Amino acid sequence: MSASKTVIGAAVGAVVGVIAHVVLEGYVMKSGEAPWMAVVIGLLTGLGVRKFDPTVVNTVSYLRGALSALIALAGIVGGMQVVAKAVQARNASAMVSAPKAPAQPAAEAAAEAEGDAPAAEEAPVEVAPVRDIPLNLPAAGRMKPRKDFSPIQFAMIAVGAFLAYELARGSSKVAVADEAAPVEPNPSLPPVD
Repeated sequence: MSASKTVIGAAVGAVVGVIAHVVLEGYVMKSGEAPWMAVVIGLLTGLGVRKFDPTVVNTVSYLRGALSALIALAGIVGGMQVVAKAVQARNASAMVSAPKAPAQPAAEAAAEAEGDAPAAEEAPVEVAPVRDIPLNLPAAGRMKPRKDFSPIQFAMIAVGAFLAYELARGSSKVAVADEAAPVEPNPSLPPVD
């Protein structure tokens, strides 16, 4: 097993998967609609190891499988974090580019333009800062389940890591007996009719 080839192949596969995940969930779909991307990242990680390390086909290496599964897990979790940041950036840019509501109602603006109403200066309104309130507070001594936990997402992460492990672990070639070769009879056994 070549550890450097395994790590490079797994990293390349994971990066390709994370980029696809960020593009898909960050800009094409709503966030959280593609939990199956964890499986895709695991698959690409395992295929990256198979592409970069030619010994995968002929030898079994549990260490190579474990290494690629860990890299796939890091890619899946890191990809989720990058998607969250991309969605936050997208939402922030949408808030900045949204049109602002006029400061005064239209009737007051029209009356002011005609000169009927005197222009009154208003004092600036102070806004209290918003505090982050934790959503998972203990209620009567017990914790409520988290809203962001998804068993389906957990299962997809497990399947993605398992795929990376299985693809990178490798396999050994089993020699198949040639059917055309004649079989010698065993003299110690009785003849078969």
